[in-house]
Amino acid sequence: MRSERCLSCGHLNKQGVFCGRCGKRLPDSATLSSGKGYTGGGQHPGDQLSVPEQLKMTRETLARDPDNVEARCKLGEFYFRLGKLALAEKEFKIVKAVEPANIAAREHLAKICKQEGNEAGAVKELESIEMLPECPASSLVFLADLQLVLRDRKKALRALKRAVEREPGNIKIRLQYEKLLNEEA
Repeated sequence: MRSERCLSCGHLNKQGVFCGRCGKRLPDSATLSSGKGYTGGGQHPGDQLSVPEQLKMTRETLARDPDNVEARCKLGEFYFRLGKLALAEKEFKIVKAVEPANIAAREHLAKICKQEGNEAGAVKELESIEMLPECPASSLVFLADLQLVLRDRKKALRALKRAVEREPGNIKIRLQYEKLLNEEA
């Protein structure tokens, strides 16, 4: 069964061509590998614009509709990619206040915390979404890696076990889990 993460809102969709949360068209593997556009290689209006033009459009959208979570998340992602972590953090915290279970915002906040050397803060962000059924295996692996940095092997094992359960066919995750499990024995 095909699962695709929406590039706009971060929702994990089990089936279909459109996101079940925001209604945007989901990327296909050819679109993702081509690297076209910011949100899906020509699937949405504005995808063929340069980053500065997209940034301008996103800011204009927020000027008209400050509560637009998708645009706010996109602006945070722009700032994150540009290395403007304080601005990115501000946008993702606004998203988190409106949608506490927004996976994309929580993942980016965790990445920001890690870049700032605050692994405990990153773990806190990821632990808030780890039990959600749509939490991706990659977030659980990131959580496990952070917990290992904090020397909490039991929690790291638990997160990796969940990651394996989410993506049983992912050999890389399974090997990482089995390696840690064998080290515990």
